[in-house]
Amino acid sequence: MAFGIAIVATVLVIGLRWSQGGNGDLDKTASGGSVILDVRGMGMEGYLLRQLTAEFEKRYPQVTVRVQAIPWGAGHEKLMTAIVGDMTPDVAQIGTTWMAELIALNALEPLDPCLASSPIREDDFFPGTLGTNRIGGVWYGPPFYVDTRLLFYRADLVASAGFARFPETWQEFDVLCDRLQVFSEPYMLTGGGSVDSTVTLVLYMYTHGFRFFRVGYASAVAMTLFLCSLVLLMVRSHLRREMPGGRPS
Repeated sequence: MAFGIAIVATVLVIGLRWSQGGNGDLDKTASGGSVILDVRGMGMEGYLLRQLTAEFEKRYPQVTVRVQAIPWGAGHEKLMTAIVGDMTPDVAQIGTTWMAELIALNALEPLDPCLASSPIREDDFFPGTLGTNRIGGVWYGPPFYVDTRLLFYRADLVASAGFARFPETWQEFDVLCDRLQVFSEPYMLTGGGSVDSTVTLVLYMYTHGFRFFRVGYASAVAMTLFLCSLVLLMVRSHLRREMPGGRPS
């Protein structure tokens, strides 16, 4: 049950060909005999696609395009539900990281037969981008757009960790993360997300004191942290005195 096509590195196909939907329904017609094309777009692109489809419908009045905009956070779950329920769209926008999974489920239609007679050519795309949409030499979706991701960082914090520049390898990045304080790492990289899963006690104290302005509560947390640290230090010092040859820290 291959559903129509698309992959955005992100990937998308609109109005190229109508591959068979999961329910095998190629004969969807609206009043007047026009063909209905169901398109699923993700995020803001899902809303912007409606502007493109308006122009497309002017050029091809026999086609009615129905666009459903879905948040990226819910996109994967909804596609899986559509595949299981045999209610897949004709065209979909997906991230390239989902491709292998969808191909393993036989949920994507190979495009090579369709593109053989299409004006779209491989040299219309950057090779690296196009390569993300090929698996096993089969083309499953032309790119819709490609994002350039940028990492913003505090140069002074990176320098304090012993790096004159930001790490260029994963190994260097691991070292940088190890050297950063437990507060700086989640504060810079995650902000405490996702769903507070990376909130540390120090970050928790900072957030309540300086973001929510619960100064009294943050002060209580800080005092508790100080007392706990003091107790641990005293225990450690005592244990070291009891050790043979030990000396006070």
